[in-house]
Amino acid sequence: MDIEVLKEFVTLSEVLNFSETAKKHYITQPVLSKHISQLEAEIGALLFYRNRQSVSLTEAGATFLEDAACIIQTYENSIKKIRSLHIQYNSSLKRTLLAAASRKDLRDYIRAFSQKYPSCSLEPMSCNIPQTYRMLDDHECDISLTVQLPSKNDALYDACHLYRDPLCVVVPTDHPLAECPSVSFEDIKNENILMASTDLAPNYREFINHLLSSHHIKNIMFQYVQSVEQGFLLAASGNKVSIVPKHQKSFAASGV
Repeated sequence: MDIEVLKEFVTLSEVLNFSETAKKHYITQPVLSKHISQLEAEIGALLFYRNRQSVSLTEAGATFLEDAACIIQTYENSIKKIRSLHIQYNSSLKRTLLAAASRKDLRDYIRAFSQKYPSCSLEPMSCNIPQTYRMLDDHECDISLTVQLPSKNDALYDACHLYRDPLCVVVPTDHPLAECPSVSFEDIKNENILMASTDLAPNYREFINHLLSSHHIKNIMFQYVQSVEQGFLLAASGNKVSIVPKHQKSFAASGV
């Protein structure tokens, strides 16, 4: 039984028009009529009443329609499962990672992957956020572990959230906020804030500005830094603070 013929049968059952069904499946009407006749012969029952004025399902056709839809769905689900297994037959899987964000579970992740897919080698590559998206766009990597920030390009990628990373405020050890168990946006509204450059973290300023605006905080002074380490050093040496994801604590310098 041809799955494409089943799909033609389901469409014809819905629109009850041979010409329209043929167009939807990019075939001619005579070909469609032949397919339906062959299907009826294979099943051994008349599926449609048809004349020059109308097309309608027979009782057998209505009964078969339910099963046909299930067959098609089962077939498509099976294809998806099989395609998802293609990774087992690849010689390697190239994976980019944002180093600090990946440290949390990277070792366990690689070990679990290797056990599940022993025939596939994992090739991790450390990249920053712009490099990650460029490599995905250019098909130079297959999967990426990175931070997820609001972006107009999100719809271009399939993403799965692994864990949530809280934001932290980085301040000098002698700063009044250093002893506070928690810090609110209101607490830092008069501070000079260090911000990752657009090259380092696209959309991050937009993300932070959105958070500040949602707390009715405006006119914040920003200073851009070119690396995470630079941000920690400047925070330690002056009267500036930085808002960073918690995973970046691994870069923390002394004095913050």
